[in-house]
Amino acid sequence: MENINSDDHNLSEDSDDEWFYDSFKRYDELLMYDVQGNITCGAFLNGNKLLLTASGDNRRHEVWELSIPKKLVAGKDAGLTKDRDFKIITAGYSGHKVKQV
Repeated sequence: MENINSDDHNLSEDSDDEWFYDSFKRYDELLMYDVQGNITCGAFLNGNKLLLTASGDNRRHEVWELSIPKKLVAGKDAGLTKDRDFKIITAGYSGHKVKQV
């Protein structure tokens, strides 16, 4: 059994936290999105759509075609934009886990 020194463990957590917060400095803007389920694969379509597949805990496999928010493609100097969320264009279910689109 490995003996872990609690001081070393705390130093490791501190350096991980420091790296995480310092990484935000690299971005002018940081947009974060939450997706329900585990993403199994994804692909961009025609530059303005995103195709995602996800598997949930209940063995249901979903396929989503999403429109990409204008905020993501508007550019750095666009200012405020109204459209910030992905919107579902179409969606469906699969009986099997999707591994490639």
